[in-house]
Order: sequence, then C-alpha cells, then structure tokens
Amino acid sequence: MNKSRVKLSEIKLLGFRAFITKAVQLGVQVYKYEEHVNLFRLTHKDKTVYSNNGFIPFNIQMGEFTINKEITKLILRENNIPTPNGFCIKTQKEALKLFNSNALSIPLIIKPLDGSQALGVTWNITTQSQLLQAIQYLKDKQKNHASLKSKSFLMEEMVFGDEYRILVLKNKVISCVRKLPATVIGDGTSSINQLVKAQNKKRLPDFPIKLDNIAKDKLKEYNYTINSIPKKSQKVILRNDMMISNGGRTIDCTQIINKKLQKQCVQATQLLGLEYAGIDLISKDITKNNDFTILEINTKPAHILNEKPIVEGNGVDVSLLLLQEIFPDINNNK
Repeated sequence: MNKSRVKLSEIKLLGFRAFITKAVQLGVQVYKYEEHVNLFRLTHKDKTVYSNNGFIPFNIQMGEFTINKEITKLILRENNIPTPNGFCIKTQKEALKLFNSNALSIPLIIKPLDGSQALGVTWNITTQSQLLQAIQYLKDKQKNHASLKSKSFLMEEMVFGDEYRILVLKNKVISCVRKLPATVIGDGTSSINQLVKAQNKKRLPDFPIKLDNIAKDKLKEYNYTINSIPKKSQKVILRNDMMISNGGRTIDCTQIINKKLQKQCVQATQLLGLEYAGIDLISKDITKNNDFTILEINTKPAHILNEKPIVEGNGVDVSLLLLQEIFPDINNNK
C-alpha cells in the first residue's frame, strides 16, 4: 500500500485541514494513501490512528444516527431535548397537503434528511409557491450531490433567535460561537458593492462575502441593488445562511454559555454515542437554559469556526485540544 507525506493544500475540508496543519506543527507524522485519497495515518511516538473522509479519529458508537436528521430528532425529543416542530416528507403532494392543513406554523424551512453545509436548504417559506420552489431546488441538489442519498426531506417550523455552534469533546463543552450571516454596515457614502469589497479585504481569501444571485435576491427585501447606498449604521444582511464560506461570521461565546445548557448539550451527544460533535442550536439568550432548540448534531463539524483567525473574540485552539486527546503525551511547544 503506497503512502506519502500529506500536502496541506490538497485537503479540501478546511476544518480537517486546520486539524492536520496543527498536527504537523506539533510533530505528528501524517501520511495519506495514494489508493484511498481520503485516508490518512497519524503517528506520534508509539501511537497510530487513522482518519477517513475528514472525520476526526474518535470513536463513534452510534454516530450514524446523526446522518438521518429525523432519527436525531426522535432520540432527542424522547429525552425532552427540544428540536423544531416538523415532519419527514416523501412527496411534493404530501408536502402541499401538510402546508394547507396548517399543522405547522409559517414561516417554514425545507431541508434534506441527510447532508450538511446547508445543501438544499430553503428558509422563510410562507407561500405555496415558495414551497414548490424549495422542493424543486432540493430535488435539483439531490440529483447533483451524492451526499444527499435520501429522497425524503424535512419540513419544519422556523425557530427564531441567535444561532450557535457548540463543540462537545469527551463529555465537555470546549467551545461555543455565535453564528451570523454575511452582513455589511452602511457608512452613508459607500455602495453595497464597495462595502463588500472593503469587508473582503479583512477576511481570509477562502471566505469572501459573495454578491451572487442569492445575495442580490436578498437585497430586494431592502429594495436595494449592489449599487445602492445604505444609510449610516444601517445593517444589511446579504443572505439567510450563516456559512463562513459564504461570508458568515462567528463570535466566541464559550465563557457565557449557561452551565445547565452545557449539560444538555453533553447529554445529547451521549444519547447519540458521540465522543466529539458539533451541535447547532438556536437560543434567544445563551446565558439562560429555558429557551433553546437543537437544530442538528454534526459528527464532522468544521471547527475552524471556533478558532483564530476566523472567530471574533478569544477563540479556542480546538485542533490542539483534539490532538492532545488523541495523543495524550503531545505538548504545545512548537
């Protein structure tokens, strides 16, 4: 079996690239296999672990449950952990019937039963026409992305509040960040286009704010185009999703998350048999425990959201914590 030293630039998943970069910096020997391009071997002293498809090498006893969002919801709800109200839908006809039954409160969200990174997701659905467009959009994504294997999808009520990504490692919350969508703040003289260009100069090259068709459609809600000039201090949101790759932001909130809420996040990972996971949840006040909803749990979270230089605030060196858990005798003197 042929293997070679890893080239960091060849790692497409940026969270996994950050993990491998830190490993190399700390003296871990990292190899990849030529016959299996997503298989990596990490060796430090007398210990060797393997990673495939970008997963951090921890035990995942029942982690496959999280691939199916409906099963995740079922397990969490049976244990009194809040998730969005919704149904698993198989056909467009079934979705229309449910929409017209008023069994769910609008606005709604349509998302695939599997998948990640907001692939195939449509937010803020309030009309039957928007629902049909969302279903067609999802079907198109299912045709072109192998990761979207299930033809069923979730139709849920939207939950309002601030969205957070919480990382749990070995029964402990190690990081929490608030996620925000791509946004510009008006100065009274610059156009949207100029504001975006100025913002992108401050961002990492891999994470620019995009003025694509999605952003242009979002601007219509303000009766703006990319050449419009917002008022001074006016906040203009450029898209619904909060993905860093689309210009989203994260703010470190690790020190303020409520202790009881932390315990419930740990409980959620334990129920799903996970040693390491990223929990996406919505809360109106992360310092309290009485108002939160878990959206989903990720077994392959992009922890670069929680690290410098991306995160605003102190941030947490998640890659280091992961490597120290895998290789207990590793140190941070490099």
